[in-house]
Amino acid sequence: MAASSQGGRIWLLLLLPFVMSIGVLLRFYPPSYSIQVGQPFPSVLISSEQKAGGEMLSENSSSPTLPPSTSPALSMPLGTKEGQTASVRPAKLDQAPWRPATELDNPTTGGLEAVRGMIRKSSRAEHEPINMESFLQRGFVYVRNVFPRDVVEAFASKIGSYVSNRGKMAQQTHYGAVIPDFRKDDYLADIFEALHTNSRVHAVLQQIFGGAMGPGKGQYRFLQDNDIGVNVKSAWHKDRLSGIYRGYEMHSPWDVVQGEEMRVAKVGVYLQDHSNPRDHTALRAVTGSHNISRVPGENFDIRFLHPSVGDVIIFDQRLTHGGQGPSTPQDHIAPDEMNTTGPGEILSRGGQRIMLQLGYGWNNIHSDDFETGTVMRQRLFQSDECGHNGYSPCALRVVQADFKKRGVQYACNNAAACP
Repeated sequence: MAASSQGGRIWLLLLLPFVMSIGVLLRFYPPSYSIQVGQPFPSVLISSEQKAGGEMLSENSSSPTLPPSTSPALSMPLGTKEGQTASVRPAKLDQAPWRPATELDNPTTGGLEAVRGMIRKSSRAEHEPINMESFLQRGFVYVRNVFPRDVVEAFASKIGSYVSNRGKMAQQTHYGAVIPDFRKDDYLADIFEALHTNSRVHAVLQQIFGGAMGPGKGQYRFLQDNDIGVNVKSAWHKDRLSGIYRGYEMHSPWDVVQGEEMRVAKVGVYLQDHSNPRDHTALRAVTGSHNISRVPGENFDIRFLHPSVGDVIIFDQRLTHGGQGPSTPQDHIAPDEMNTTGPGEILSRGGQRIMLQLGYGWNNIHSDDFETGTVMRQRLFQSDECGHNGYSPCALRVVQADFKKRGVQYACNNAAACP
């Protein structure tokens, strides 16, 4: 009997390492589940901790929809497309909920470790200085290969899902949608962080502004201007405050005030490839037009911008620019681009055309005025106060009331079309 008991103990000792190894494997490699992307996934996969940090869950939701390659609570193949079945695995339950990065060299894309790693690697790439003389003369510059293709495709898929499912901040239009102040939506905030915290972008901005990002004189800051455009079409314009919001512009953007001029730079990213020389569906710009205040009826030296997937465009906010569409007899294309027009020219594209934009500016009175007007416009578009319409008669009354408090005199009877 004693020998039998002793033998049993020996067997237990021999089996113990094997049992422990299974526990370790289950901890780090939990069972996977098959799930169709774009369909609800089982709430059993989500812990209360993950609900607190998850992007798709509302307070009362236990079975959210999984868009392609977006959920921080799941590990799944990045290239999985809508409607496909993917093998997904719950994240480790003791893992802290994902939070957006705050350091310039640590951007994120929503909790996917593989994507975060690619962005960090991209951000550590050598910062090649831009030609400042060219930027000041032309009004725009490319920053090439900032984001890997997989990251850009994940952004596009996420935004497309948000718009098609009528996300709460998406303003639907007859041609597509715009999402003003998208950084305030928890589902889209990681896309904002990925661009806003990118060290390569800020290396170029530091060169443009001649100083670091910060609160001091000679430094620059984020002006809270941020939006996403989906299939937006626009005529020639400058990104000044428009409509009733022009009243916040106390000084012309071309005036020198208190010894300082305006310098506001827009950081833009197209999420589709426009590298084909005949692709004229991205930004088109009137070279050097940021140096003049008016938008004339006839424009010269027009250039079509051709960002590849992952490129960033930085341009002076005062630059005259427009979106996709045919040219008119009053549009004079730059001579070296004339051979890209005519037969075979791509003037529109099927599917979605998505652009992200963020605005940065010097710490001065010009930036103060622009930021004040921008914050008011975004507030009215993203609140029930005026039915999510920043150009409505209600918005006109709200802004005029704010003008009165500020002692601003600005005559306007139409919020969308003031002088």
